[in-house]
Amino acid sequence: AVVSTQSTGSCTKIALQHEHQWGCVEECLDAKKVDFNFGAFYNTVVLPGLNVDKPYLRGRLIWMTGSYVKRLPSEESLNTLLEVTCAALKPGTPAPVMIGAMKGVYAMCAELAEPEEKQVLHKSMEHIIPSLFDLAGNMEGDLLMLCLDSLRVSVSIR
Repeated sequence: AVVSTQSTGSCTKIALQHEHQWGCVEECLDAKKVDFNFGAFYNTVVLPGLNVDKPYLRGRLIWMTGSYVKRLPSEESLNTLLEVTCAALKPGTPAPVMIGAMKGVYAMCAELAEPEEKQVLHKSMEHIIPSLFDLAGNMEGDLLMLCLDSLRVSVSIR
């Protein structure tokens, strides 16, 4: 979670607590302390959720799944996520889905640190980067900053 320096004490505390909880979840998953089948979760929750007409859910699922891109069960799952992400960066997409896609792009690029890992994103970047450039021309304020951050990490992949 990102905490603004202008946050009130209680908001900062909540955001930091949220960040800490996700950090604990990731540590438990990495250490195999939690029996969690991400593949089953992806197939039963994420995949069906990406096809519903609920923009906030779709956006959040793209973002969350991008954060766990290394845990996707198959190359087909990755391709589906990348296709959904590319489609969500088109003009006319509901704002919550588009925002989730921009955050998902950022998360995927950040999660895949090694050059060999980043290779899987190269082909999709041919669509993602121009879409982010187009979107940046029509955004302002916080959305523009999010778009530019996503663009910055995307260009580093290419």
